[in-house]
Amino acid sequence: EAVRERREARLRARHDAEERRVRLIALGIIGAIVAILLIGLIVEFVVTPRQAIAEVNGESITLADWQSQVEYQRGQLIVGLNDQLQSFIGEDPEDPVAAEQQAIGFIQQFSGQQIGLLVQGHEQLGEFVLEDMIDSTLIRQGAAERGLTVSDAEVDNFLGEQFGYYAEGTPTPFPEDDPDADATPTVTPIAFEAEEETDDGAEAVPTAVPQPTATLVTAASFEEQLGERLDSLEAIGADTVWYRHFATNALYREKLLEALYTEAALPTEDEHVSIRLLIASSGEDIGRLEAAIETSDFLTVWNSVRSLAPEEQLVQAQATELLWQTRDIFTQQFADDVIAEAAFNLPIGEVSDVLVTARTDGTPVLVLLEVTGREVRPLGEFVLAQRQNELLEDWLRGQRNNVTRRETWRTRVPRTPALDAKFTQAVAPPIQQQQQPPSLPVEPVEIEEVAPPSIDE
Repeated sequence: EAVRERREARLRARHDAEERRVRLIALGIIGAIVAILLIGLIVEFVVTPRQAIAEVNGESITLADWQSQVEYQRGQLIVGLNDQLQSFIGEDPEDPVAAEQQAIGFIQQFSGQQIGLLVQGHEQLGEFVLEDMIDSTLIRQGAAERGLTVSDAEVDNFLGEQFGYYAEGTPTPFPEDDPDADATPTVTPIAFEAEEETDDGAEAVPTAVPQPTATLVTAASFEEQLGERLDSLEAIGADTVWYRHFATNALYREKLLEALYTEAALPTEDEHVSIRLLIASSGEDIGRLEAAIETSDFLTVWNSVRSLAPEEQLVQAQATELLWQTRDIFTQQFADDVIAEAAFNLPIGEVSDVLVTARTDGTPVLVLLEVTGREVRPLGEFVLAQRQNELLEDWLRGQRNNVTRRETWRTRVPRTPALDAKFTQAVAPPIQQQQQPPSLPVEPVEIEEVAPPSIDE
């Protein structure tokens, strides 16, 4: 009996030891799994977001900031599409479903690129945001080197101007009518209002139709519109801290543009030329124009072509005029510099030989031109901005040599906020109207200069 009890005691001890060993192994495995999970969570949500996906002169662009900006840009696009939808539908449509379908058709037609970026162009949008962040960092660094700063008040004024609110008054005063000013004759057609009769029965002199001016808003209206914009972004999960960030970037860009232009000692004035052109597409037509000029003069023929309707013209030609333009503007109107060379080398009042060139779309044309003026003038806002932007791009191209990029971001491109599926549904194309629906303004982060009208117009 004693032997049996000792044997059972040994068996129980061995069994208890095995159980303890199993429990220890299980606890070790569980602990390892928990540790792995904790490490994974720390890496995923703490370490990885802080990793740099680009180094700009030693300054890091982190994955977290880049992802947040991608989400913000997606939010901007979505809010813009939603605004367009509401604008196209209008208030209280008779058939809301049909109105929405038609509005979506317009949006798909005119904003297809934005929809494509949100639905399929995730990596393309992510790369665009990264490149913009790199350029913005370089610009801020360049501004800091030159002691350039942007104040909160400047950002506030900048944002207000995007909504038509000028806290310090409009940048240019509205012109006042001068009753004693004499009319300046012109050979170019201008738009006139219908003639009216004065009190004494005599016909009044036609007056030029005034150009529309931007509607100014009050401080309260600006705050309301800004609040609505920020609320719309927050509602879809975008971080609105980037709203002021982009406005600040735009101001730094403007200041660095001016500083670089001053440093380069580039001129603020240049030789400008005015020309009149007769443009034809066939040798027969241009020959008739030459013959008509020989029997009269260039201005008479030019005015005739300019004033007659196409069906009344003996030749198929176009008469147009370019007033006080620089050489680079001329070269942008055609596929080569043939017109620019003639404009800047012919004596004033002399008619050129037939010039063979092409429009920017590649359409070949034959041109006769006459120089009507040439003088050194201050550069216009568009030309000056164009030259400043070219200089900044050259500067950025050199600075990008100091940038290190990592491709780890490509597998982590955010796809939220997501676009409502209704924008990608198949709808019948909208009926083309004579007047297209108005487009809504998008986020005014960077101001673009409007190009001068093409000669094709």
